[in-house]
Amino acid sequence: MSKQVALTILSQLGGHKFLTMTGAKNLVSGSDSLSFTLPARLAVRGINRFRVTLQPSDTYTLEAWRLRNLDLQPRGIETGIYAEALRDTFRSMTGLETSL
Repeated sequence: MSKQVALTILSQLGGHKFLTMTGAKNLVSGSDSLSFTLPARLAVRGINRFRVTLQPSDTYTLEAWRLRNLDLQPRGIETGIYAEALRDTFRSMTGLETSL
């Protein structure tokens, strides 16, 4: 089921258009999440790691970090996000557009 959850999250973010627009890569599916890396110096506040987690309440938690020299620094967390607000929340956290 974990891969299906990750594929659903990716689809809700915009699928291949999302990957192209953000440069996201190294996608990893967790039991209820999708994690990926973002290109260095592209997102605001140096964000280069991101995770979207499906919660039992059928909402999402978005977490952003900056990894530098093995030091993982939290850069933001948003909880209780509905599927239709994923793109806007990602955009506000990272400054990256998810589609044209």
